[in-house]
Amino acid sequence: MRISVKNNVDTLIFHTAICVAGTTNSIYRRAKSEIWLSIPPARCACGIESIMNLIPQLTNLTETITSTIEYFRIQDFFHGNITFNRVVNSLNQLLPMFTDEEISLVTDNLGTILNAQSEADYVLLADMLEISLLTSVKSILETRISTDGSNPKPEYLNNNLETLKNADNSGKYTSLITLIQENSAKYISSFSTQTQYIYNVEQTNIGVPTLKVTTNDKSVYYHSNVNPFSEGRMLARYYAKPDTYNYNVFGFGFGYHIKALLESDRRFRINAIETNIEVLTMAFIYIDLADILSNDRFSLEYCPLDNFADSFKNLLNNSENSSLLIHYPSLVTLEDGVLKQSLNNYFINFSSMYSQEKYLNWNFYYNMKLNSRPADTLKDNFKSKDIIYVAAGPSLNYYFDYLAKNMASSNTIIICASTIYRTLLDKNIIPDYVIMTDAQDNMISHVKDIDTTGSSLIYLSTACSNAVAAFNGDKYILFQYGYEPAENYANKNHLSLIETGGSVSTSAIDLILRFNCKSLTTIGLDLAYTDNKSHSYDTKNVDTSNHCIYVKSVKGESVPTTNILNIYRKWIENRIKDVKNIKLVNMSHGAYIEGMENVG
Repeated sequence: MRISVKNNVDTLIFHTAICVAGTTNSIYRRAKSEIWLSIPPARCACGIESIMNLIPQLTNLTETITSTIEYFRIQDFFHGNITFNRVVNSLNQLLPMFTDEEISLVTDNLGTILNAQSEADYVLLADMLEISLLTSVKSILETRISTDGSNPKPEYLNNNLETLKNADNSGKYTSLITLIQENSAKYISSFSTQTQYIYNVEQTNIGVPTLKVTTNDKSVYYHSNVNPFSEGRMLARYYAKPDTYNYNVFGFGFGYHIKALLESDRRFRINAIETNIEVLTMAFIYIDLADILSNDRFSLEYCPLDNFADSFKNLLNNSENSSLLIHYPSLVTLEDGVLKQSLNNYFINFSSMYSQEKYLNWNFYYNMKLNSRPADTLKDNFKSKDIIYVAAGPSLNYYFDYLAKNMASSNTIIICASTIYRTLLDKNIIPDYVIMTDAQDNMISHVKDIDTTGSSLIYLSTACSNAVAAFNGDKYILFQYGYEPAENYANKNHLSLIETGGSVSTSAIDLILRFNCKSLTTIGLDLAYTDNKSHSYDTKNVDTSNHCIYVKSVKGESVPTTNILNIYRKWIENRIKDVKNIKLVNMSHGAYIEGMENVG
């Protein structure tokens, strides 16, 4: 069809078709409809009032187009066609309020778009929606936002509170409603408020607010500054499990991810937990939460941070029929402390396991078929022994002679991370044990084509099964908290479970300490870019100018590191703080570890 736009045009005719593969008895039946888009000869004046009314509609249209594209990309043609018709209907409502220039912009490639849909060419349709229509609508939206000003409007408080009140059959929200009302006054007058933190509500590119929190000269966005709806949908798709319908979400924020979870499956029940009353209050002021608050599958829990420790334990203990999700920006902005560290540990373990779930399940299945002895059988071997744990940090290069001298000691056991095993063998250092925890297939490079018969392998139940199978030597299997099949097997057979902490080194330290050794000495556990290197075998310097933070070094100076390495350091400090009767020595040159004798 040829589409033309003239100043005196009265109507535009769009022919759309829902044409999806399927039989006549299928839900994907063909249906064709004609949609008439009436355009009055006289365009609206587009004053400030009409602009303000148009921005939310343009925002919704942007989101509908984006959803349509996403459906077609994943070959969900049924829902894609449904949302495509919503796009056309939205255009029908908006075109009378557009200028001639704006009409030309959005109709430029509509002929191609409609023909692609009619021919069921969904790849082309998604492409044209993305590069043409979506781009055009975003351009109009940005212009309208700039004309109206860039400040979000504090306009939703009363409606949100009334919605929450109407949804409160048991009275559990009474105190929360009062608390939000009391806090709201200091945020209504300004969208930048300073308490312990600086909170800034900003307008995104699609005309909805996002939140930026600044503390200690560091700023964190709670949601995307471009498209928080799209970000929310991606999070929902990633974390939603087909066999889990109950979710506890730490961090309500501005609710974009909550809304996406609720919409992703009508069976999902969401309990959102927010510890920051300032964030919650601003969400009620600046965001239309009516759809979320009125949903009978949603509940909201305000829990001050001081009271959340017990709640967190209960959530972990009652996770059999539900999933605990962490909204990471809500975690980042917490005050430093044990609770934040615990949440960090959970997030790292959960994210690692979730992202590697297919590997974990596969590896667990094949590792269990090996019938290896459980690591518990090593307790007597470790008891009252001096343990040297070798990591792959840069300062390891200074200690090869030290390791060679201690290798022959009958009272000393050397354990190394699998990442450094090959390097030690090249230096004629044969560790007693090698520990492997990573699920990825590249782990096989650590043991392939080398003589491993002089060492024994301690491996996590979900470690790379190909690498485990390739190891020639005694093997001992280790079970971890946080992975349900491992927990079930260990509990059934009265075996130990370890805290992995997110890395091979944290896993090794937890295991060693559980086996009641006499002393633990760490070598190469730099947890930092010592000498501007990332590992002992690196030859190139690391660029530390952008992504690094600086922490106290073993020498009392400062050393560059990363946030994730610093998390591991804090995890170790928390793990060893109550350890007694075990001498703890850090002989690395990197980050200072509180609670150990740092003798680099």
